Amino acid sequence: MIKLINRDLKYIFSKAKKLFLIYFLLIGLSQSYILTDSSKLPIELFIELVADVGYIESMDGFVPAFFWFLFQLVPVFLVLYATYSDHVENSSYLMVKTKSRGRYFSSKFVSGFIMILLINLVLFIIIGGETWIFKSYDKEV
Repeated sequence: MIKLINRDLKYIFSKAKKLFLIYFLLIGLSQSYILTDSSKLPIELFIELVADVGYIESMDGFVPAFFWFLFQLVPVFLVLYATYSDHVENSSYLMVKTKSRGRYFSSKFVSGFIMILLINLVLFIIIGGETWIFKSYDKEV
C-alpha cells in the first residue's frame, strides 16, 4: 500500500508539476503585486482576502470569493486532473498488480489528501516567507 501511495504521489507531481509551478507563481506574484500598493503584511492581506463577512444583506455589496476559489479549488482541480489521468492510463495494470479495488482507490484517496496537504504547506511557506521579507524590509526603511 505504501509503495502504491508513493507511486501515486510521484505520478501526481510529475503529471501536474508545470501546473503547480504556474499556480505557486501566480499566488506569489499576486501577493507581491497587491502588497506594493498596500501597507499591510502578506499574512494580514491573505486573511483579509479569504475572510468572509458572514452574511449577505443585499447584492449591492456582494463580492464573489475569488481568492477563496483560487486557494481551495485550483489545487483540488490539479490533483484530481493528475489522478484522473493516472486512472485512465494505468488503472488496468494497477488493479491487476494490487489485486484489490479497495486498496487501489484508497491509495488514490490518501495520495490526493497528502498532496493537498503538501500544497497547503507550500502556500504557508510562500506567505510566511513574504511576511518575513516584508517585515525585514520595513525595519531597514
